[in-house]
Amino acid sequence: LHLGAQLYVSLRGRVVMVAALGDRRDGEPMTDDTLPLWLSAGKPFTAMAVAQLHERGLVDLDAPVSSYVPEFGAAGKAAVTVRHLLTHTGGFRAADELPEALDWTEVIQTICRTALDPGWVPGAEAVYQPRASWYLLAEVVQRLDGRAFAHYLREQLLLPLGLDDTWIAIPSADFRRGTNCCTRSFIS
Repeated sequence: LHLGAQLYVSLRGRVVMVAALGDRRDGEPMTDDTLPLWLSAGKPFTAMAVAQLHERGLVDLDAPVSSYVPEFGAAGKAAVTVRHLLTHTGGFRAADELPEALDWTEVIQTICRTALDPGWVPGAEAVYQPRASWYLLAEVVQRLDGRAFAHYLREQLLLPLGLDDTWIAIPSADFRRGTNCCTRSFIS
């Protein structure tokens, strides 16, 4: 499942270890400057962004998602709450079959049109939803804050934590200039 790995360790701002092992893909070695995709490892950052808005009183975890993204309430999903998205208990698994070519708006529209799984009771059981729930949580953050999710995450979470070379979506200019990206982590 995972062909290679990177490790970065620092102590009080001093680099202690940088290592890479295995392959980034078959036959191509992983190096300490390979830009890896974090994929699901980005979910905790999304959850922290929602938690920040909750602490500010802007998000009620037990409110229907449709109170923040009204079009999501279609197709039997009116009872799905923000908490259900965070806990993989929303029950609209067909929305995870998203075509790669869609832009952000099309992704959100597709998820909103997707029906609740037949017989599903939101919150009754958990089933992993690797994509759709997390797009929706990011959309809630965007709508409440007014910034693109990647900008919110960078400005409100990553930079304050000192993660200045960590991105949810690395801007092309930073990618081309060759930031010290790979002595730190990247999310894509």
